[in-house]
Amino acid sequence: MKKKITCLLLALTMVCSLLTGCGGSKPPASSSGSGSGASSDLPTYDLKMTAGITKDQPHGLAAQWMIDEIAKRSDGRIKITLYDNNTLGTERECAEGVQTGNFDFAIVNMSVMGNFIPEYGVFDLPYIFESQEHADSVFMGEIGREYLDMCESVNLKGLCTYESGFRCLSNSKRDVRTVEDVKGLKIRVMENDIHVALWQALGADAAPMAWGDAFTAMQQGALDGQENPLVLLETNGVPEINKHATKTEHIYNCTVTLMSQSLWNQMSEEDRNLIQEVAEESAVKQREICRSEYERVVKWEQEDMGMTILDVDDKQEWIDATQSVRDQYGAQFADALARIQAAK
Repeated sequence: MKKKITCLLLALTMVCSLLTGCGGSKPPASSSGSGSGASSDLPTYDLKMTAGITKDQPHGLAAQWMIDEIAKRSDGRIKITLYDNNTLGTERECAEGVQTGNFDFAIVNMSVMGNFIPEYGVFDLPYIFESQEHADSVFMGEIGREYLDMCESVNLKGLCTYESGFRCLSNSKRDVRTVEDVKGLKIRVMENDIHVALWQALGADAAPMAWGDAFTAMQQGALDGQENPLVLLETNGVPEINKHATKTEHIYNCTVTLMSQSLWNQMSEEDRNLIQEVAEESAVKQREICRSEYERVVKWEQEDMGMTILDVDDKQEWIDATQSVRDQYGAQFADALARIQAAK
């Protein structure tokens, strides 16, 4: 019996020695789902950001700045890789991916957000913003923050908005200065009921479709034109096939930078504050890039690509021609429209 007890004590001593030799360290921390792990008390993350824009557009440049700055301020713990140009799916698919946690971040058009949060539809209404300053007072202020906070209701974290700018018309047929000039033009529009109604009210043949299909259709002559912010035309190749552009400025367009709500909830308060702070800084930087780029792009499109860029003769004519769209779709957004109007 004494011999058995001696052997047992010896075995326990050996086990304790092995455990002591291992150092008793904690297992490496990692992010939920996609962390790389490291021997540290602070978690590390290897995350994905997806976007429909390209890396050389103002959105992409600001997003990359945000990614680099987060990595820098987190001492490399938080790594984010940008997958641009719809590499991982359409904007709606990517927003859904962030909802389910398959993606960590996404940059999506505000029109896409209307599929998830109906209140976002107010920003598709034509001629509700008078200037960049008016738009800034909305999207960079209290109203903009409220709309970002709405994202939590659909399992998304709204971090910030980026500016695309005022949408404008381009076509391959003729100069457009008046509403009458629009009639009969077959125009690609976003797959959105308000956008379709807007161009129908102006007399165009509105063709809702994805951008990839639209560019091919314009090349082949099946479509006459499209509408987008002028700053996005260069990288999309539009000046090569559309030589007539007009500053219709019918809708002011933004994108929303989204984050997985489940990932946000799992992060420390320190990391959440870091990401939010850098995202908001990137929104300011993005607007600076976008407005600087606008001047360069407009000059390039006119001088190097031979695109004529005109102002409309009478903006009020266009506002009046689209009143039926605001009447039809705006009633449900009456309170929001009043607040936007008051923010001028």
